[in-house]
Amino acid sequence: GEDLIIRADDKPETVLDRLKVYHNTTKPLVDYYQAEAKAGNTQYFRLDGTQKVEDVSKELDKILA
Repeated sequence: GEDLIIRADDKPETVLDRLKVYHNTTKPLVDYYQAEAKAGNTQYFRLDGTQKVEDVSKELDKILA
């Protein structure tokens, strides 16, 4: 076989850095909007992005309809 090529974004340090960014920036926003939805100030929806594109699109269409 061919030599294994490790991309920069495959390295453990890169994954840990991305998780830090998520926990420092994205997670607080998710928490904020979930709390706002719970208080009745907005709507909050979660989509499972690991599904097939067609399935995610159908779910999004239902939400936006």
